[in-house]
Amino acid sequence: MEDTKAKTIQDLPLEVLEFLSSFSVFDFSDAFFAKYTEGKGDAKEVIKLNEELSIGSVSLDSLPKVLEDTFCVTRELSAQAAAEFATNRLFPIAGVIEGDVAGQIVRWGGSLEDLKGVENIVVPEVTAEDFASKVAEDLGLQFTEENEYKRFASIVTSYVKGIRDTSETQAALTKPRKVGGLEMDGVTTNQVLTYLKE
Repeated sequence: MEDTKAKTIQDLPLEVLEFLSSFSVFDFSDAFFAKYTEGKGDAKEVIKLNEELSIGSVSLDSLPKVLEDTFCVTRELSAQAAAEFATNRLFPIAGVIEGDVAGQIVRWGGSLEDLKGVENIVVPEVTAEDFASKVAEDLGLQFTEENEYKRFASIVTSYVKGIRDTSETQAALTKPRKVGGLEMDGVTTNQVLTYLKE
């Protein structure tokens, strides 16, 4: 299943938003710019780049080039600067960054030892039950029995995980209850499938 909906800053968990705008960004920015750009740069630029990386509008692997273009970091220092930026500003929120943050830090010459003292922000995971509950709530679905809801949750999560395709999910939602389905009508089934594809 392809995610066609662009992630926005509002989609990020509160813990991540708090980290992005915390005072630590100012200390980091001062040290980073002193080391890599002769003091030229602003914390607002770091926050902006951090946000872009968090929502995926800038890819993780392009960070050295972005630092060259945005902050005028020299090509010779761009990988080292990227490793330092990622260690301090991305690794703590690695749960929302697309890509292997720790792996990229190492590829850019950083050390896993440097990551030991870095505190991670724990991004709350959405469980399958939570997701299914949200789908049912958003679509106004009512289940008369607990096992119907559990069946619905199982069908929805198996689609999201790629275990079932669209036609298998449709069949599971519409087949009779006696054989493990939910006997949903066509309109409701299409609403569920449209929601899942978004």
